[in-house]
Amino acid sequence: MQTQFYNLTPHSINIFAKKGDTFPSLTLPPSGNVVRLSSSREETEVIDCIPMFGVRFGDLEGLPDLASLEPESVLIVSAMAKPALREYIRELRDVPDEEGEGPNIPVLRVCSPGELIRDDKGQPIGCHGLDW
Repeated sequence: MQTQFYNLTPHSINIFAKKGDTFPSLTLPPSGNVVRLSSSREETEVIDCIPMFGVRFGDLEGLPDLASLEPESVLIVSAMAKPALREYIRELRDVPDEEGEGPNIPVLRVCSPGELIRDDKGQPIGCHGLDW
């Protein structure tokens, strides 16, 4: 069975197997769900007419139905959302239902885009592999 990749970011991801490759090995379009951390901003001060904000991050938003995914699927999220999603999945798997059974959440792999690859103008064009 081929591994299922779910791109849970808002943009296509061009994955290059090797640095220096001209074309990506795989391009993953967005899956339709965008996983993000909720956030709130509070102005803390103004420096030379520039407002400065403190940001607090909260819960995950935009999650797909994890129970419906194939076991060993790879979920690609932002580097910021990656630890929160791993912890969320771990917590879900540890909480028993009324019969004492754990939820039917398959084993899922969570990663983020690897090191950025840029064109000769410095614009990102993809990533070198994926980061666990």
